Amino acid sequence: MLASLQSGDTSSYANYLLAFSIGFAFLCIASAFLLGKRERWWTIAGALVVLVLGVVIASVAGPGRNSVVNLLAVKRFETVAGGLSGLLAALAVLGGAGGTLGRALGYLLCLGVIGFCTLNMAKDAVSASVKALLGRGSPGRGAAESPGKGPSVELFAELDLTPICMARDAEGRLYVGGVSGDINWMGIVSRLDRKDPEGPVVETRVARDLVRPHGMAFHDGDLFIARTGEATRAVQGRMSYEATGAVTRLTDVDGDGRYDLYIDVLDGLPGAFGVHQTSALVFDQQGWMYVSVGAAEDHSPVIEEYEGTILRCRPDGTELEVFARGARNPYAMALGPGGELFCTDNDADERNRGDVVFHVRQGDHLGFPYTQVVGGPEIDGVVEPLYMPGDGAVLEGLVFAEPGSLPEGYDNCFYVAELFGDSVKRLRVRPSDEEGRYELERVEDVFSVKFPLDLVIAPEEQAMYVLAGYDEKKVYRVTFGEGGAE
Repeated sequence: MLASLQSGDTSSYANYLLAFSIGFAFLCIASAFLLGKRERWWTIAGALVVLVLGVVIASVAGPGRNSVVNLLAVKRFETVAGGLSGLLAALAVLGGAGGTLGRALGYLLCLGVIGFCTLNMAKDAVSASVKALLGRGSPGRGAAESPGKGPSVELFAELDLTPICMARDAEGRLYVGGVSGDINWMGIVSRLDRKDPEGPVVETRVARDLVRPHGMAFHDGDLFIARTGEATRAVQGRMSYEATGAVTRLTDVDGDGRYDLYIDVLDGLPGAFGVHQTSALVFDQQGWMYVSVGAAEDHSPVIEEYEGTILRCRPDGTELEVFARGARNPYAMALGPGGELFCTDNDADERNRGDVVFHVRQGDHLGFPYTQVVGGPEIDGVVEPLYMPGDGAVLEGLVFAEPGSLPEGYDNCFYVAELFGDSVKRLRVRPSDEEGRYELERVEDVFSVKFPLDLVIAPEEQAMYVLAGYDEKKVYRVTFGEGGAE
């Protein structure tokens, strides 16, 4: 059953299972103290076994590495309810609160949540199994979409590095940036080479020592990397983070296919504060380079000049200016219709409204930190999101399929990767009533890949490449058949 669950969306299943395990363990441990000594320890041991098994299976079935941490971090109702009801039952049993009635109510509450979770686990298991049998599971677990009737997802490469970002050069070669294992300072870039069309894809390392590369783009034959270092100093008795965000231009001087000249065209950018960093790069037709920079905190006002901004400059770093402010962590950017700029923005980790997509114009304020909290203050003069799925959605890669770059019906639209939703969605936009602005026309699920991180269009192939992160460490090639019509 676990294999079939892994082929579907199992995050809710993992929540129910974790809630069941916590509630059941609390209930058993509390009840054990009403038993004899021998029975007590057997009961406690059984409860701990159930709890450990629940955590392990939830980690496998849940949303990515550190799944249990992720489930608890988003404060899902099922997990919290399971734990609290089990704790309440334990306190009622041990303390005799309210006498027999109090104990009975504690048991009923805990058993009710356990029953609720059990029914929902069964429902999700049946649903996932049906999806797997029908071939509608995630290609990240081995299933593929139906060829000829819509998107067809096939494995292109399995990666050695832990991937973060992806780009294609002018010759159509695919590059993946990431880190060696889990070591942030071992930032590397690999080119994916395939000498034989039917042969294996080989990772050729072309750059190293970049430290947390988070965005890549090619311009005038060179590779540009948005990256963030890790550096601290002891200043006046306290540890201080250095502003080590940078954009580095890489040049292959001797033409051997590996980069041997590294020059920072921008440096001193915020980015050594946790995981909000210099993230994305994109070049427009006029030669401007756009760089996204995250904010250090969830809800606090920015401190650094360029914190929570989208910057614009020339490829050599000159004419630097703030293009837009008020972003929390603009993770991906893409140029859309008319060369307009769009970005995803990763929202606050706690009490958040979920990630969003913005249409960004020069001088815009995207609302951070004032609009980050649900029910927060209403602020005039900030740009409203183009797309806000809600429910804690995590939006990563963003790409615009130019007209003709994909088969008819799949082109002239955006695609966005929803990381823990294991889906790639299509966003169609249209001009709004406000001059120069675009609005969302509709959004659709197009295909499923486990942990999609980044997206790249290959117009000459009429295909899309999808980078799958976390423990997947894969690249998928997606082709499109019928079914994409307007």
